[in-house]
Amino acid sequence: MIRRPPRSTLFPYTTLSDLQHENDDICDKCGGETIENVEHTLFHCPQYEQERRFLKSAFGIDPTPENLVDQMVESKAKWDAVCEIAAKIMKTQRAREQQRRRELQNLTDH
Repeated sequence: MIRRPPRSTLFPYTTLSDLQHENDDICDKCGGETIENVEHTLFHCPQYEQERRFLKSAFGIDPTPENLVDQMVESKAKWDAVCEIAAKIMKTQRAREQQRRRELQNLTDH
């Protein structure tokens, strides 16, 4: 039997500022006081709705923080689906971060 780790230990670094990639934790897409953490990005942010639909198709149910790990270990196809969307999200996040840094550099250069 595979033991599922506690939810709080799945993502030890939960925000981009925890990883020192960003100065703040506010979601660019949602704004306000919405913290851009792993849970928000994977399960709530409208920017990644397409990725959630992809996972729902792969899982046969809506992905949630409570069922993600159980679904991932159920089959290689489900594991691969999560890896695929995680890579896509990380690539998008990295591109956004690089764009913000270029914009900040342009402001400080002038």
